[in-house]
Amino acid sequence: MKCLALLLVIVAVRAQIPEPCVAPSEWEGHRDVVMPTSKRAAREIYMYDYNNRRKRQIEEIYESEEQREFYDVYYFHLLQKEYRVNLKTKICTVTSISRPFVVYGPAKNDTFLGEFVIGSTGEPGEGVTIQSWGGKTSEGNAFFGDWTLKGCLPVHHVYFSNETGLIEESNFFDIRLGLRPDAFIPPKECYQ
Repeated sequence: MKCLALLLVIVAVRAQIPEPCVAPSEWEGHRDVVMPTSKRAAREIYMYDYNNRRKRQIEEIYESEEQREFYDVYYFHLLQKEYRVNLKTKICTVTSISRPFVVYGPAKNDTFLGEFVIGSTGEPGEGVTIQSWGGKTSEGNAFFGDWTLKGCLPVHHVYFSNETGLIEESNFFDIRLGLRPDAFIPPKECYQ
């Protein structure tokens, strides 16, 4: 009888641990990002394609109060290619990339860190419930992120390097599901 009671307690406790949500595989939105190691910050239109390991960033980079740069950057991780178009000069540079594709969704083995509400809890519909998850990347670097409970949309991500500390901190907003048909077609300047 005691074994049955203990088993019921274990099952009840395990049932209360949330499972990671499943993030959408294709979406487009905006991102504010800070990259301390390169001393840069940017505001971007951000396009994300998990299945094909692609992302695109149309970015305004703040290098200093006086200096801003504008780029349209295509990352094709399966092809290991990056197309970077300077939007001022229209010059496209093509380089190879070796860093891994960043997955914006909690994995099955990530650790649940908590749940909170952005906005008001006093009125129905006036707040958004957020879940925080943390874990390690495939390279062994730590990260944590926040996703909406409904829809599993990314809200906030922080990535750390074991060698350099904070790599990148991102805030996402105005996300809509799906991608426009021309989202990952680099301009003709990249093929000349």
